[in-house]
Amino acid sequence: RALIENGFDQAMLTSQTSYGDYQLVDDLQFLVDMKPAVISVDTETEGLRWADAKARLLTIQFCVEHGQAYMLSWDHPDRPLTTRAKKRIRNQLRQLFCNPETSVIGHNLKYDAMWIWKKTGVRISIRGDTLNLAALYDENMLNKDLSNLTKQFIPEMAGYDDWFNANVDKSKMAEEPLENILPYGCGDADAALRLFDYFEERVYEDSMLANYYETVTIPGLNMFMSMEYRGQPVDPTKLDELEEEVKTYVSGIYDELIRQVPRSILRKHVDKGLKFSRADFVRDILFSHPDGFRLRPRVFTKGTKGLSDNLKVPSVSSKDHLPFFFEECPFTETLAEYVKLERLLGTNIQNFRNKYIFEGHIYPTYQMHVTVTGRTSSQDPNGQNFPKRGRFAKVYRSIFLPPPGWIMLEADLSQAELRIAADMAVESYMLRIYNQGGDIHRATALIVSGLSEQQFFGLSKDEQDLYRFKAKAVNFGFIYGMGWRKFIIYAKTQYGVEFTDNEAERIRNEFFRRYPGLVRWHKKTRQFARENGYVRSYSGRVRHLPMIYSHEEYIQQEAERQAINCLSDDTEILTVNGWKTVDQISVGDLAYSVDPTTGLLESCTIDAINQGVYSGASLCFENDAISAIATPNHRWLIDHKSNGNEIVAKFKTSEQLKFTGSDKIWLSANGEVCRDETIWTDDEVRLIGWVLTDGHYKNNYGRQVGVSQSKLQNIVEISDLFGRLGRHSHYVSMRGQHFWNIST
Repeated sequence: RALIENGFDQAMLTSQTSYGDYQLVDDLQFLVDMKPAVISVDTETEGLRWADAKARLLTIQFCVEHGQAYMLSWDHPDRPLTTRAKKRIRNQLRQLFCNPETSVIGHNLKYDAMWIWKKTGVRISIRGDTLNLAALYDENMLNKDLSNLTKQFIPEMAGYDDWFNANVDKSKMAEEPLENILPYGCGDADAALRLFDYFEERVYEDSMLANYYETVTIPGLNMFMSMEYRGQPVDPTKLDELEEEVKTYVSGIYDELIRQVPRSILRKHVDKGLKFSRADFVRDILFSHPDGFRLRPRVFTKGTKGLSDNLKVPSVSSKDHLPFFFEECPFTETLAEYVKLERLLGTNIQNFRNKYIFEGHIYPTYQMHVTVTGRTSSQDPNGQNFPKRGRFAKVYRSIFLPPPGWIMLEADLSQAELRIAADMAVESYMLRIYNQGGDIHRATALIVSGLSEQQFFGLSKDEQDLYRFKAKAVNFGFIYGMGWRKFIIYAKTQYGVEFTDNEAERIRNEFFRRYPGLVRWHKKTRQFARENGYVRSYSGRVRHLPMIYSHEEYIQQEAERQAINCLSDDTEILTVNGWKTVDQISVGDLAYSVDPTTGLLESCTIDAINQGVYSGASLCFENDAISAIATPNHRWLIDHKSNGNEIVAKFKTSEQLKFTGSDKIWLSANGEVCRDETIWTDDEVRLIGWVLTDGHYKNNYGRQVGVSQSKLQNIVEISDLFGRLGRHSHYVSMRGQHFWNIST
């Protein structure tokens, strides 16, 4: 009331606001005649995959000056173009986009350009992209989407899309009237043009960064667009055959593993599921249970590795921990193979068929803005991460076919990282080896073996090759200054080779005596980072390291390590298909979210995937139910007991949480995705929803799930739900609360 009395326009909350002169047009000749120096382009589509023949390009938006934008309806049901009109528009688009005097720009323009190319036949030559400019300006920004960038850097347009985002289901854009899409779509094109002017000016203040943008980013975007459009042919018959073969083999490995698990452990876990994807199950088998293998852990979970020994939780990573036990416990090697092949089956075989194959092709998306180091990434599917090694790797790679009349060629840069490091460090011994066509791995093999050159070449070829292979781990491990303790783990998990503590320490010392230029380079790089707060890559790209100024010594040291080599960690997200890491999810996937205002669990479409870096302080949360490490300002959804003992859902930061029993963190329940043949009624799904969002286990009257509510509407709904299901429930009213107990 006070806001309204002081002039607040309540209509802003319930209607759209236009931030410019935005118009619907049926012809583009006026833009062609205008010959703009820069034009911002955006699209609205039905669906997220341009390769899907059923997906439609609904509208195209154009902006040539701030506050002035135009929308053309291509296939929107309100105003679809006729076949004759499309022919005319195609010709105008070619004139507009192919004019060498016009720079076509946008925000993540490659995405819009792919839609326009596929649906209209007109290719855009990308000349500018605000998403990649933003990534060059500040690679550490967690959110580089158009809406957030506009709020941060173009405040006069802040919130232009808030109403649309809050009120429109973007998966059903074709059902939305054009009059509602107009301010949103044109606002996108307008905001992109303003952001382009903002970021281009600032990036071009750094000549090396500007050169990187012009010679790497823009050519890279256009090259990736060609790759994505062509796609990769897939042999569906081979894929089917491979699926059956892998299924049979994985099933056999599972049977072999489960036979080796003691019955006492099976009995303990049978209710929760005898799945080797369950960390508690594997942890009991390998480390914890008195009837298990009782292995001595070497690697611990990220959240507990810094704690005292009695609080550390052993990792069950098949990549980072299990290789340590392959020789003493063959079960671990079989388990690691099972985990790897189960991932191959689910991610690289079944997901391909269900999500990524269109007309016999896959169409991976390649990105240059995701990683903080500038390394490219890929999704839908990950075209950079197909299996190379293992039992089925060769067969798997055979499902990818060259187009008719072409051959498939595989090529790789030879020791690129080592060559670049040698040049940046001006390491004379390394440079001499490369200039003379020598083999740096063989040179380092002399260090590993501890032999003279004459003694080394007196060894058998197999012995020489083994030392050379170990030398690869040494070269790629120590080149960035890795410590010898961490190197032991790195060599074992990445290369499968073992070093003792004494060997690792000796080899590290001799490595840097042999290549002293690397030591000077490391020292110089750290000093530059301390003085400037950033480092610059070989290609001119900047890596900002603000945490190098932290008062905490360990944070400074981490930033210094990042100055030489930048690392990223995996994040897991609960999707409708179970827990997935970042590289396993894609834009358009459905992930679970909780609306704290309603207390309901919802599946929401992932609109964007943004990755960043955090190097500040963190807090560890550890008990029987949770193992997590979070930033101090991370928001947790909790059940909070108010002064009146009413339980309410609210958010609290890590620092605000109280460990007194009054705050209870919401956790995702373990479970399995229902198979296709399993049919759930709507009422059963509603019951599961209530249990997941408002349920808790009760042990005082046997194993029961309790649900509590105080809102009259919810009370009536739950009562009717139990009535329709015919399930027994115990109903109690206490201080206005209603409780239902469901026996499990």
